[in-house]
Order: sequence, then C-alpha cells, then structure tokens
Amino acid sequence: MAQNDFAKLGSIFAGNALAKVTSLSMTTNSGLQRVDTIGEGLSGFTSGTGDVTIEFGFVIPIGGPEAEFQEHCANHATVEVEFFVGQKTYVGKGKVMTCTISQSVNQAAEGKCEWVGPLKPIEI
Repeated sequence: MAQNDFAKLGSIFAGNALAKVTSLSMTTNSGLQRVDTIGEGLSGFTSGTGDVTIEFGFVIPIGGPEAEFQEHCANHATVEVEFFVGQKTYVGKGKVMTCTISQSVNQAAEGKCEWVGPLKPIEI
C-alpha cells in the first residue's frame, strides 16, 4: 500500500500569513448561464461573470484577531488574498463581504469572514 501526503490549505490575507484560522474554503463560481429552449430543454451555456469566494473561520485571542477582517469589511477596503492549494495558488484582489464575530457560553471567541474576488484559476 502506498503512503500519501495530502495538501494543507493556507492563506495570506492583506499581507498577513494566517496561523489562527480554524477553517478555510474556496468556492469558484464559473458565471456560466444555462440556455434552455422550450422544445429541447438545455441547449448550451453562455458566458457570464464569475467570481471566487473564500471563507475564513478564525479564533480570536485576547489581543484581537490576527487580521483586520471586520475593519476591511466596514471600510469597503480592497484586500489581496493568496490561497494555497498544495503547490498551486490563487491570488486576487477583492472585498470582504461579510464578517461575523461571535461567542457562545464556555466557548472561545471566534469569527467568520467571506471575501469575494475575481474569477481566476489556481496556478503554479
């Protein structure tokens, strides 16, 4: 049986290498639109605008979050994000669309941030 090493996702947010993230995800929206006809149903696709959404889950130490997620969201700041997928990387400039900061009883303070940028492939 062969032994495999699996990729670990990583990210740099506004020049900050994130070390306290609890979850990372990337969703690529192609922007393609269905073209349906009455007689034949799906007849093809047409180009549309796409985007990439990256979600960050993070814990909040007593000194505050390691990146200024909420401030960038509130200020409508353009933020560069690098997202590492094995040997490939997505790099884009976009906006923080939402930032949630919360805490439950007997749990650590945590947050979630959604960033949206341009449709681009991950590259070596």
